[in-house]
Amino acid sequence: MSTVLLIAAVIVLIICFYWIWWKNESFDSSPNITLHHKPWCKYCKKIMPYWDQAKAKYGKYIKFKEHNEENAHTNGITGVPTIRLNHNGHSHNYNHEYIPGHLEGWLTETLRIPPM
Repeated sequence: MSTVLLIAAVIVLIICFYWIWWKNESFDSSPNITLHHKPWCKYCKKIMPYWDQAKAKYGKYIKFKEHNEENAHTNGITGVPTIRLNHNGHSHNYNHEYIPGHLEGWLTETLRIPPM
């Protein structure tokens, strides 16, 4: 009887560890943020200094990606520039003005990380 209980306990532990590993490792849990832009867009050019500043400060913690969107509608992007943050299965669009410090404030507030 004790052997059966021991085997059952080991199986339960294996299932638990597998679930924890699969849940945390199989999906990339680190946040990523993508800038969808076009090279000729004046608003895209305007946001680049703020984007670069946020990237320099938070690049260790957040994956920054840039997509040059000549055909943006294929990715569900309806306009440029569009900044989309993906974290823990949720997507957040930056729908604010492009002013100094605002993008960084939005990142720290959305991700609940301390400002740097």
